[in-house]
Amino acid sequence: MTRTERNLWVALYATVIAAVPLIATAQEVEADIAEVGGVPTNMIMWSALVGFFLPLAIEVPKRQTWPSWVKGLFAFACCLLAAAGTAFFSGTLQNFRDIATASLFVTFTALGSYKLLWKSSGISEKINNATN
Repeated sequence: MTRTERNLWVALYATVIAAVPLIATAQEVEADIAEVGGVPTNMIMWSALVGFFLPLAIEVPKRQTWPSWVKGLFAFACCLLAAAGTAFFSGTLQNFRDIATASLFVTFTALGSYKLLWKSSGISEKINNATN
C-alpha cells in the first residue's frame, strides 16, 4: 500500500468518525432529551457505537514498531478525542460529567470490542498489516 493510499484511508476513517455524530444531531428535532441519571441517552448510545468501531480506525495509523506503551497511549488519546466529539455533537457538552461519561463509554466499549471481536477475528491484524 502506498503512502497516498494509506493517507486516503486515514482521511476516510476520520470523515466517518466525524460524520456519525453529525448525522445523529441532524435528525434530532427537539431539545428535550431523555436522560438516565442526568446523562442524555442519545450520548450514551452514540458513545457505545463510536467505541465499538473505534478500534478499526485506531489500527490504520498505528505502527507495529511502536512500543506497547505508545500504542496504548495513542489508543487512549483516540478514545478521549472520540468521546469529546461524541459529547459535542450530541449537544451535551455542558459539563465535565457528560465528557467523563462519554469517555468511559467510548474507552471501555472500544477495549471490549477490540479484545472480544476485532483482535480475535483477525480483522485488526489484517488492517494493521495492510497499512504498515
